Amino acid sequence: MARTRQQTPNDLALIPAPPGTPLYLRVRLTVESFIASGVWPTGDRIPSSRQIAELLGVSRTTVQAAYSGLLDDGFIVSKSRSGYFVNHQISPISVDHDSTPGVDANRSEIDWVQLASSTAPALPELDREPRWWTFKYPFVTGQHDPAYFPTAAWMRALKASLATDEHRHASLDDVLMDDPLLLETICHLILPARGIFTEPDNVLVTLGSQQGLQLLGERLLHPGDSVLVESPGYLDARHVFSRAGANLGYLPVDGEGAIPQESYSHAKLIYLTPSHQHPTNVTLTAKRRLDFIADASRHNFIIVEDDYDSELRYRGQPSPAMAALDPNGRTIYLGTMSKVLAPGIRIGFLVGPAPLIAILRKARRYQHRQPPGQIQRAVALLYQSGDFRTSLQSYRRALGTRWQTASAIAREIFPDEQILPPGGTGLWLKAPTQIDTRELRVVAKKNGILFDSGEKYFATCHASNNYMRIGFASIPNERIEPGLLKLATLFSK
Repeated sequence: MARTRQQTPNDLALIPAPPGTPLYLRVRLTVESFIASGVWPTGDRIPSSRQIAELLGVSRTTVQAAYSGLLDDGFIVSKSRSGYFVNHQISPISVDHDSTPGVDANRSEIDWVQLASSTAPALPELDREPRWWTFKYPFVTGQHDPAYFPTAAWMRALKASLATDEHRHASLDDVLMDDPLLLETICHLILPARGIFTEPDNVLVTLGSQQGLQLLGERLLHPGDSVLVESPGYLDARHVFSRAGANLGYLPVDGEGAIPQESYSHAKLIYLTPSHQHPTNVTLTAKRRLDFIADASRHNFIIVEDDYDSELRYRGQPSPAMAALDPNGRTIYLGTMSKVLAPGIRIGFLVGPAPLIAILRKARRYQHRQPPGQIQRAVALLYQSGDFRTSLQSYRRALGTRWQTASAIAREIFPDEQILPPGGTGLWLKAPTQIDTRELRVVAKKNGILFDSGEKYFATCHASNNYMRIGFASIPNERIEPGLLKLATLFSK
């Protein structure tokens, strides 16, 4: 029935609440809803704790606890020898009296979807199976095998980060600087292996490389600027730049990586994944790296180098980073420390000119202030102790074995010649022309197999529906062969 201002206490009933909600809190929320909706008007006397207890079938102590909170927060006032009254400063809220206060939170006259809509062009999004690990053959990408996480070493690092000498950097809120030990670790232990030698003023710690992209998009781009990205390429980068108002153009990719262009259409920025191109895993050749660097000066654009999975190479040595080859300082470098440790730790870094880093640090403050201090210090201690290197070597060996298994089976079951670079955490495979991997993905899921269909990685002008991405980082080696063979049997279904 509809509630009116003449409603009597006999109409009072506890509003529904999630399981585990304390009883006193349900009583309080019920009374609050009656006050907020004007059922109990401003200044009116409300039922006594004894009356409420009898009506709701709860103890008087429970009601008194609820009333105590209402008094503290100013919903009600107590008058000596007169009882409790609705605070005269409380203004009732106009509500739909056919709904239940505090429960029908989704009932609203506001069109939230429209209100929160973006003006950026609609782009496809990668959808992830929420409980992918429950599938028998999870050929997912972007995940980590928890069996190779250095749990004991990580716990030691977390504990050490709270020691007396470390605690200052682990616990302070300091938006204007990053953890000094982590910056030292990045500059002296991580970047030199990529051929980059720099100082802390040139480094910004981020919540993963994607936040670095967001900061660059926010501060370097203006609506209408031209940005070139790879196709196929990293879909989230397209989203970040598009949301910054950029007009996207596309660099085609072949077996040698992104292809340099004769004209860059007045691009302000180009985004590359040269170590292991996302998603094909091919490595950008040395000649093309130098061509892009020369073109950046010739055509006045900035290169953003995302050093994706550079540590995970199973044959040969990784090529030097483009930032190490650029004599003109036009290459901004994005790296991560958590991708091979555990993606959920979310610690990365950005390397660029000191004036830009100072600007990005200020911008970062208004996104999330700073990466958690304890995580920064713990990651630094993990590197400094040598435990990270030991863990990485073990993980790289395991992934190398899985890469060999997956590559061998892929060559057997896929008739077309495949490009299978010796690195990364997945294979980019071309299915027979008649296979639509979007449809295959649906059938495969019903058979316990997960993988990414490849069409979303392409720009519309390059779209192809017979590519797939097979991840092997999160599936035990012994399941790779039977999983891929089972997938092959679904081609004809």
